Amino acid sequence: MTPCSSGENANSLEEEAYDEAIGVIPKTMTNPEPTDYAALIRAVTPNSERKHPEWLDPGQQLCSPKYGQGTVISWVGNTLIVKFPGYSIPVQYKNWQQAVERGEIAPGEASKTPESSSEAEEKGAGEVESASFCKVSAAEIAAIPQPKFRAVALELASHLSAVRITPPASGSLYAIPKDLPWALQNALRELGIHQLYSHQIEALNCLRQGCDLSIVTPTASGKTLCYNLAILEDCLKNPQTSALYIFPLKALAFDQFRKLQRIVETFPQEQRVKVGQMTGDTPYTERLKLFVPHLPNILAVSPDLLHYQLSKIPRVSQWEPWREFLRRLRWVVIDESHSYTGVFGAHFTNLMRRLRRAVDSVGGNSSQLQFICSSATIGNPRDMAMRFSGRMSQPDQLHLIEGSGAGSAGRTVLCLAPSDTANSDACKIVLSWLQQDLSGIVFCNSRGAVKKLVDLIQKESTRHGNSYLAQKVTAFYGSLKSERRQNIINQLQRGKLKVTILRTVFKEGYDRNKTEK
Repeated sequence: MTPCSSGENANSLEEEAYDEAIGVIPKTMTNPEPTDYAALIRAVTPNSERKHPEWLDPGQQLCSPKYGQGTVISWVGNTLIVKFPGYSIPVQYKNWQQAVERGEIAPGEASKTPESSSEAEEKGAGEVESASFCKVSAAEIAAIPQPKFRAVALELASHLSAVRITPPASGSLYAIPKDLPWALQNALRELGIHQLYSHQIEALNCLRQGCDLSIVTPTASGKTLCYNLAILEDCLKNPQTSALYIFPLKALAFDQFRKLQRIVETFPQEQRVKVGQMTGDTPYTERLKLFVPHLPNILAVSPDLLHYQLSKIPRVSQWEPWREFLRRLRWVVIDESHSYTGVFGAHFTNLMRRLRRAVDSVGGNSSQLQFICSSATIGNPRDMAMRFSGRMSQPDQLHLIEGSGAGSAGRTVLCLAPSDTANSDACKIVLSWLQQDLSGIVFCNSRGAVKKLVDLIQKESTRHGNSYLAQKVTAFYGSLKSERRQNIINQLQRGKLKVTILRTVFKEGYDRNKTEK
């Protein structure tokens, strides 16, 4: 055996001493114990003085404006790990100095029990403490004008971060033009409409001049009447006129069609304007009956159904009435035009091009068509309307209305503190609505989320002894059968259902005027 040098002996002794110091088990042991990794980390980490304040030591309480009161769990290098009640996963602050400077964490004690809503209401002043970080004064809640909304705010007071109240604003109203057909004037009065908003008068005048129109005014500002007046006037004066209403969703088409029918039903029998609607649920025989014995003056369709119907043009024997409708086509209404974005928007633009070519192919004149686009939320209304009409080279042909003359009801916005339990928060909000007999709508990002929220509302209402409240909540999604969908709509109109939970894709198909929330 080759003898070891003195240097090698020294190194070996030093390694053994180091192993013993850090708790590493020598290889000669037959029953080794588990390695003490904490001791290993302490051995390899150079000794240093504390770099953080004492209130950041493990076990100390701190306060976060985002998560509320929490407890420091540990440190990993410069990363601070904090556990907050109500959150299953601890929060990591990778740079605690920056977190302190930005006010993301601060020294704090255990949170006090939030003041109950009844106590806050009795005081009428002071502050209602949030369960997390926010403080909304009781005076702000007391300033909410609607008693039911105020009751909801009091119930959610421990979660409120802000209250915003917008007072109502009066609109710019004008008398109904005397040159409108008498039947149309009478219909408006029977529906309780005795004046028109300024933007409705502006729309009527520009459509009479033969311009295309893009209406971009807020929700519930009367956009539908902007184009219905001019089109119904044209149909009454020229019974051979036809108009095509295109809606992105069936639910929206049903709603707008009912509004149009209410106006038309008041017309004298000899001046009755025929309106019709075709959806994917309309049987083939019913579609044919829409065009017999007389063509509809106004026909409401979806983009998909229009695509299907345009393919019927070559079938002259069966669909000659459809060809005649296109031959007489004068108006094209594109409602909720902001829906046509991305690939869907590209396809829709080509569909409008096909429509113009179809009108020309059957003997009509696409250059005389008037296009009307309507939307409440769009960034480039002028450009989109000209692309749909194919008149990019004729910008003067389009009239844009962005200002609304409609009045606005007061609005109360309640902002809740952020949370990782969105379903639980939504459930509390919905139950507070129902307890005050308020109607509302909840949007979810998936069908699964819709079902989960409905189930949670049922469980929570039963747990609190208010199971009857869950009967006023319904889910609404695309795969519902036509009969079920129509039944839901009817129950909403009668007030038997108060809250609808649906996917965001259906937001254009829901009449927000029927909801308080």
